[in-house]
Amino acid sequence: MKAWLYAVPAWARLTGSPLCAVEQAALCQDAFAGVTVLLNQEGPLTERFERLGLEHVLVPVEYHGLRRGGVLHFFRYAPAVVRSRLRYVVELRRLLKRRPSVLHVHSRVLCGMYACLAGRLACCPVVLTLHEPPACGRLRAIFDGLWIRWLVDEVVAASAATAAEHRHFLGQRDIHVVHYCMMAMPQGVELSRIGKPVVAFIGLVARKRYDDFLRACHRLKQDGVEFEAWLVGEWATPQDRAKAEDLIARLGLGDVVVNKGLVQEMDALYRAIAVVAAPSEPVEALPRVVMEAMSYGVPVVATAVNGVPEMVQDGETGFLIPVGNVEALADRMACLLRDPLLREQMGRAGLVRAEKLFSPERYQDEMLMIYRRMLQND
Repeated sequence: MKAWLYAVPAWARLTGSPLCAVEQAALCQDAFAGVTVLLNQEGPLTERFERLGLEHVLVPVEYHGLRRGGVLHFFRYAPAVVRSRLRYVVELRRLLKRRPSVLHVHSRVLCGMYACLAGRLACCPVVLTLHEPPACGRLRAIFDGLWIRWLVDEVVAASAATAAEHRHFLGQRDIHVVHYCMMAMPQGVELSRIGKPVVAFIGLVARKRYDDFLRACHRLKQDGVEFEAWLVGEWATPQDRAKAEDLIARLGLGDVVVNKGLVQEMDALYRAIAVVAAPSEPVEALPRVVMEAMSYGVPVVATAVNGVPEMVQDGETGFLIPVGNVEALADRMACLLRDPLLREQMGRAGLVRAEKLFSPERYQDEMLMIYRRMLQND
């Protein structure tokens, strides 16, 4: 294809959908004249796409939490926010008009609508990948459905469950389900783990319910289960970190829980851990941590939300539990931590499933078909 691919992640943190946006663009770059990542903020994601050989352009956008800051806060910062959004749309339109392009916006949140608007104004084919369920408020979800139908040429969902949720607001629009993929499947995965088993919680945001994980760890410690627990990732807010540290102290988990922080290279970490816990609320279409764990042969204990049941086969590749059920989380974690043979059996089954669901070749075939159809219709 002679066109240029522009990829727009929602933010610049090393979390699920931004990482997928960058890595999936890199997988498709040989089919395009070039690939550029369009960022709206600085962040640690920059190092990742520089390593992948992708150029990037920063078009900064101001965020001041207008909906949460109260009336005075709103009137103080609203003019700056509006100006930055306008600059963002104008600058993206200018970039897209320079050459034949495809604009791939990842996520409807934050600047998703403004990026799609710039694509429409530039007469550029626009594809939007939905990485999350519809907005909680019905009016906001209806509004999102309206602008998506108006501004977007092709809609992609990262899971069938997410596609089904959005269809209610998108009318007759086709939604293509394209699961995430690994950049490359890990090689030489060893399913057995030596020493004290480690259970990891990856992605330190409140909606992933790190408090449930810590309470489950408390139950395990009370029951005499031998284990170590790792908290992995960048804390979403200082308040989240302070709440977690306070809970660790109150539950007496200081000798069990290790805060690993942000880990740039996850390969060694996944090869060391025995179990991944993902007790999150329904906030992601297809949690990246579940995909990565399965690809490394690590069994997962996860809540049965969004696309997780499309990934984890309950009782075969891991366990599915209800949201907020700390007892079920602790029981399933204990079952795996106490039984290395069960971990290996589930890990092997998960690895086989991951090679089918998350292969880069499968993603390339499905996504390039959508890109080519858009360019033919343009």
